[in-house]
Amino acid sequence: MTSLTNVKATILTIFSAALVCVGFAMPKDPLVGYYRAPADRGTYMCAEVFRTGTEAQPLYRIKFMPAIMNRCETYAAINSVKPENGELKFDNGAFSGTVSNGGIKLARKHKYGVSKYDLKKVDFVSPTMGAKPPEDAIILFDGKNMDAWEHLDGSKPMWALEGGEMIVKPRVKNAEGKNSGGTMRTKEKFSGPLRLHVEFNLPPRYGSDAPGARANSGVYFGDFEIQVLEGFGFEGNWGDIGAVYRQVAPHVNACTEPGSWQTFDIIFKPAKIEGCKILLPRFTVWHNGVRIHNDSPVRYGTALFPDAGVNYKHSEDPIAIKLQDHGAPIRYRNIWLQKLD
Repeated sequence: MTSLTNVKATILTIFSAALVCVGFAMPKDPLVGYYRAPADRGTYMCAEVFRTGTEAQPLYRIKFMPAIMNRCETYAAINSVKPENGELKFDNGAFSGTVSNGGIKLARKHKYGVSKYDLKKVDFVSPTMGAKPPEDAIILFDGKNMDAWEHLDGSKPMWALEGGEMIVKPRVKNAEGKNSGGTMRTKEKFSGPLRLHVEFNLPPRYGSDAPGARANSGVYFGDFEIQVLEGFGFEGNWGDIGAVYRQVAPHVNACTEPGSWQTFDIIFKPAKIEGCKILLPRFTVWHNGVRIHNDSPVRYGTALFPDAGVNYKHSEDPIAIKLQDHGAPIRYRNIWLQKLD
């Protein structure tokens, strides 16, 4: 067993598509993502380029701010920018320039004159990407097979296995009328505090501003879900990526652009029942190396809304880990679990 204290110290040290699904076949947009430039006159400049509109008529939002993956002020947000010959030209009076593949040329007018910035695309890689499992870890998926998993009806995994990745196969009825694909769970059930590492890739779908219309899945600890959702550029509410679904919003949206590999490192403490007293289950979560939950409590099963949640009964029963099918070909890899003291 490994103590929670040692695990948190270890994590902090670590941090110092063959399947085609309708609506998810878009290629990765090279303009979408984070950008950053050195400071000018003490002002740091970063940008987030977000895509919406339709595949035939894309639109972009260019947001300028002092930092990425932070809840910080916005200097400017320029909406509904149309592409011209593979570039984005923008001018709101104070912020003007061009977004092209790999960078942004920006001129910012202010009371002292004009500051010019050359923002470069940030190819962000999580500090725990490819993290090796500790010696006492339970390997749930190492790219070789899906032997640790089953579907909710106990059937063998029907997801695709390709290039060391397992790819969600949506639930459908086969010719015999039986389920083919769908949500998967671990065959083994677990008790006590747990640490889970999982890597995932969310395919692009740019044609909607609604987060739920984009690539969607979830990592479940029994009844409790940490949301997996293509949420780049969204505010980060209780239904967005990294949320304790329908209960606790992430401290910050640490999502990278669609089509990129991302990580969750999750510590889960299950409920403890001591007589009439219930110690609620809790999550601490790092998303792409950014801590987005710090011992966040879970008051009820996350499939419920608050009104129904008041009647939820917590349990100390062992739980399975589940990966949700929500209709999108999410890719997963390098999944391992560690039992904690």
